[in-house]
Amino acid sequence: MSTYIKVGWKYIRKYTESSITMVIIIALSTFLIITIGSLTESSRMTNVNSAKKLVGIQHVRYNRLKIDQVNKIRKNKNVKVLANSSYYKEWNYKDKLSVSIFSADKNILYMDATKISEGRFPTNSNEIAMEMWVLEKLRLPNKLGQTINIPLEEGKEKKFKLVGIINDRSEIKSIGQLQAYIAFNKENLTNNKNHIYSFVQFKKGLDIKDETYKLAKEIGIKNKKNIILNRILLSTIGQLEAINWDLIKTSLILMIIGGMIVYSIYSISALRRIQEYGIMRAIGSTSKQIIYTILSEIGIIYIIGTLLGTIMGIFSIYLFKGITISLFTMGMNKLDTIVISTFAIKLSTIVSLVIGILTGIMVGLLTIKLSPMNIKKYKSQYAQKV
Repeated sequence: MSTYIKVGWKYIRKYTESSITMVIIIALSTFLIITIGSLTESSRMTNVNSAKKLVGIQHVRYNRLKIDQVNKIRKNKNVKVLANSSYYKEWNYKDKLSVSIFSADKNILYMDATKISEGRFPTNSNEIAMEMWVLEKLRLPNKLGQTINIPLEEGKEKKFKLVGIINDRSEIKSIGQLQAYIAFNKENLTNNKNHIYSFVQFKKGLDIKDETYKLAKEIGIKNKKNIILNRILLSTIGQLEAINWDLIKTSLILMIIGGMIVYSIYSISALRRIQEYGIMRAIGSTSKQIIYTILSEIGIIYIIGTLLGTIMGIFSIYLFKGITISLFTMGMNKLDTIVISTFAIKLSTIVSLVIGILTGIMVGLLTIKLSPMNIKKYKSQYAQKV
């Protein structure tokens, strides 16, 4: 095999102009496929991220659960992340603003696509965490460790220590919904122990809807109204995981057109050296060996072209980061997430390989049809065309 590769490389160097032209055509086809595929996948991921910020990361929310049901969810092997929350009290701040206080575990921030910017999430009963904008709205200092007196019942107050400041959630902030979080423990659940909301994210590769209802049956949920699927997120995830048939069609069209051009150039190039093939046959080379030589040459050209196109496609996609695009998304979205489409890379490589093999075989069959007796005749005929 190494002999065929050496001979193929020799022909590439000898016919540099036609070889470079074919490499450029293959590289451009590969470049377009990877760029289009990566832009499509990046825009889909942007949609998913936007959906997460809007409706949360959870796949499903189970309402009005008891502690034993929560524990069963925690033990389920198909659950990736579990977050629990329960309404605690309404904090009427100076009879002007109302703050909803929730007893929750720290995973609730993950489900809301946010995190702690300073401090930590509450773990003790007298600790509280709030978003920066909520503190500003209440005209409280941005200072960890401060004690906040919160009226919980008529004439009664409870002191909470500010232990965490949460990154602002733009969607919650836009509607002016003031919230605060305290620890998820028995003391804080005393009055609402049968009204726990569990947010569940399942592991990858599972049928989310099927797992949702299997888990609901396992923990004993009978009322389907207490099963709230995150349909917006599931819809965008479905789009992300769906096969991109448009890209497949585009790839085939680009590669077929490119393959036809490469075939035309290479067949002319091969016929220019037809006398050399005739001499090889005259000294004992078989038709199979000539085809192997041709396949080695065209294979090297396709490998170089595909690698060059892949590198160009990977680097070029980053030029689109931050632009507002509507071609591959619903509405106008800022492309803030760049994804290199492995599917597009694999697709372009496979299609290039198939087209390359077909081109080599077709040109090989064309050359071996010529007998040594007719070599000079065909050489003269094609030399005039070239």
